[in-house]
Amino acid sequence: MMPDSTGASNLETWFSSERMSAYNFHPDPEALYVWNTRVTKCFLEDIQHVEVLLRNCVDKAVSPRYGEHWYNNSAIPFTREAKRAVAKALKRVGATKDKMPSSGQVIAELSFDFWAYLFTSNYSSTIWPLVRKTLIATPTAGTQSSRSSISVPSLSDFKDEVDVAYHLRNRCAHHEPIIRKNRQEEEFILIDDNVTVIGSSNMDERSFAMNMEISLLIVDEGVTSSLYDLEEEAYVPVVKELNIEQWRKRSLKQKYLENVCRLTSSLL
Repeated sequence: MMPDSTGASNLETWFSSERMSAYNFHPDPEALYVWNTRVTKCFLEDIQHVEVLLRNCVDKAVSPRYGEHWYNNSAIPFTREAKRAVAKALKRVGATKDKMPSSGQVIAELSFDFWAYLFTSNYSSTIWPLVRKTLIATPTAGTQSSRSSISVPSLSDFKDEVDVAYHLRNRCAHHEPIIRKNRQEEEFILIDDNVTVIGSSNMDERSFAMNMEISLLIVDEGVTSSLYDLEEEAYVPVVKELNIEQWRKRSLKQKYLENVCRLTSSLL
């Protein structure tokens, strides 16, 4: 099957040429856009689990100190944005002066924005110390000059981890491209600035069911950054870029050979 230039043009008409420009490097921009949409949906499912775990962790840690309705407690220095988020949540669950919904109903309506911004310095002396006590310490590797130790993340470290899920969630929810242009056939995919997929798996039945190929998903900004550097230093100087115009100008002979080879693709 050849790339459908009409489909790509339709997408530019439906959305915008600026939005679709992120996919134009690919021989089939339409297929890449659809693939990106499906991947973002997969990420959203897991990110929603992270959001639920985070809000339950905060609620369980904070409510014994500040009460069941801690999100309305004046002892916590909530920002104007946080108060607005609480007001919206109360409105969605039908809260009135005579009818106050359960805290669980309100908490379930608070957006990820509310939870993510609870880990700023504004709450370093109220919410963060309570949440920190509930975190599971992780062992740190020792060196020749020092012993291994047990470490609980700092506020900034924990916020960095939450921000990975928060920013990726925003990109996925708004159907923004989470992929970046790869110029070669390397066995890794870089997604946004925090996620790396390393492995030999291809998106086909043979790869999944017969070849027993696997891939490793890494959520780490440092690893992703180092692979971006590797791509620029080792691959870019030796590869030839193929753009959509060149792809569409392939000769009839080349297209014919590609289609013939495609008949045996399930055997290769």
